Amino acid sequence: MVYPSAVLVVFTAVLAVLLGWVIPSFKTIFKDLGASDELPYLTQLVIAASETFIGYLPFFLLGGIGLSIATVYFYRTPRGKKLFHRIMLRMPVMGPVLRKIAVARFTRTLGTLLSSGVPILDAMDIVAKTAGNVVVEEAILYARAKISEGKNMAALSWRPTSSRRWSSRWSASVSRPAPSTRCSARSPTFTRKKSTSPSRQ
Repeated sequence: MVYPSAVLVVFTAVLAVLLGWVIPSFKTIFKDLGASDELPYLTQLVIAASETFIGYLPFFLLGGIGLSIATVYFYRTPRGKKLFHRIMLRMPVMGPVLRKIAVARFTRTLGTLLSSGVPILDAMDIVAKTAGNVVVEEAILYARAKISEGKNMAALSWRPTSSRRWSSRWSASVSRPAPSTRCSARSPTFTRKKSTSPSRQ
């Protein structure tokens, strides 16, 4: 949460500087040159946004402070934290980066624990606590539950989108029997005859 918060704060500060100081200076330059009425529509729109920002600056400050406080309180709730983490994983540019960070942290921590002799279930618990994302943590705990039931970790294919999709995809992949299991289930008599027949010399 630190990295997205830092990006959001920097973005807001840069936008405020542009709307409050940079664009008004350009407006003055255009007015001195006598070209304020011949500006393109997009430039006039940006200047109008700057004027609106300067004219209603106290309201924007109060609204920003109130929105920040409400966001912090909502993030402290379990539902809000999960919603924020899910949105972060779905963001266009930042989402793939956060997913790669989560996968790298998961594999590195799990490999270190397993090489140190920690049991797989205890290692999965530790990795889930260090995931840094509620959605990823729930997915890891789901994988741990399936592994404790005797499932193979390679069969648990998941994508970091949401825990519900992870659960549905995992359950679908786990419920499908392997090809060898299908063959033995379809022809149990053939398998039994083959195992009891004497070997040919």
